[in-house]
Amino acid sequence: MTYKVPISEIFFSIQGEGKYAGRPSLFIRVGGCNLNCKFNNNRCDSFYAVDKRYESSWTLMSITQLINLIRQYYPCDIVFTGGEPTLYYKRLYPIVELFDNITFETNATIDIDFVKFAAYKDVTFAMSVKLSNSNESYSRRINKKAIYNMATNAKKSFFKFVIDRDLYLEILDIVDSLENDIYCMPMGEDKNTLEQNAPFVFEFCLKYGFCYSDRTHIRLFCKKRGV
Repeated sequence: MTYKVPISEIFFSIQGEGKYAGRPSLFIRVGGCNLNCKFNNNRCDSFYAVDKRYESSWTLMSITQLINLIRQYYPCDIVFTGGEPTLYYKRLYPIVELFDNITFETNATIDIDFVKFAAYKDVTFAMSVKLSNSNESYSRRINKKAIYNMATNAKKSFFKFVIDRDLYLEILDIVDSLENDIYCMPMGEDKNTLEQNAPFVFEFCLKYGFCYSDRTHIRLFCKKRGV
């Protein structure tokens, strides 16, 4: 069987946030998500990869097609984003076996089978676990077993939270005793909102000992796609 993955967009850019900010990266944005976040009643900033009304704009690509495309840019960081890329983690496994420096930007709700798909232990999971400001219910946005398995099996993984107020207790509940790095980023889908929230997040990180992450792509390009 030839497995295919719905792709919303593919672009070569600079990673704008988190642990590998500043690194040249090939972004592969899948279509489809298992959550429906509305941050402060605003839709997901990648709504075109989440909302099924945009499904006609997605392209079904085979794993062979994706491998051939990656080889045009490699060596570089490879970032699977979305949408929610772990929905397709079994289909994407041949790519994970073949290339290094892969990051999955994920909401960390899908439990990865690290025994059967052991190469995922070398992947970085950027665990962007959703907080209450996503307006998703706790039961839908939090899967502690999936979080624990990513954090402990894939040692390079880190947490990445979008902050607009003091959500320390929520972060503490999610992270629990895990020792992975924690990055906090200001909420905002444009430069002005980002700059309004950034000073608070800066002080929040100082107070609780978290890593601050800016969001360079939003600061420079706002809602522009493909950056």
